[in-house]
Amino acid sequence: MELKQYSFEEVKHMSFEELGAIKDPMDLGSTGFVAPILVRYVVRTDQLQARYAGASLPTLLRAINVAAAHAHFPPEIGQLAPRAVRSAIVDRYLDGIAAMVRENLNAH
Repeated sequence: MELKQYSFEEVKHMSFEELGAIKDPMDLGSTGFVAPILVRYVVRTDQLQARYAGASLPTLLRAINVAAAHAHFPPEIGQLAPRAVRSAIVDRYLDGIAAMVRENLNAH
């Protein structure tokens, strides 16, 4: 079975549903950013509307990338978020970057 490697540009042009439907999170590894995996996580755990209502996918990806670049990224987030199963650890990380994500969403 061949692995599909998505570019960040391809992901930006997806819908939230398409991103959430990606079965293997390793397909997102080639984007070079953590945001696609975190957005896939919030889509698959039904948190998208509660956390980021009204945001477009490209704007949300950018906002999360900026926030994540300025925050400590614990290794367990990299292990748990790709599973896309609700995790208190991942949720706390998202809560921790929420203010910066909102600030970046409001800037665009």
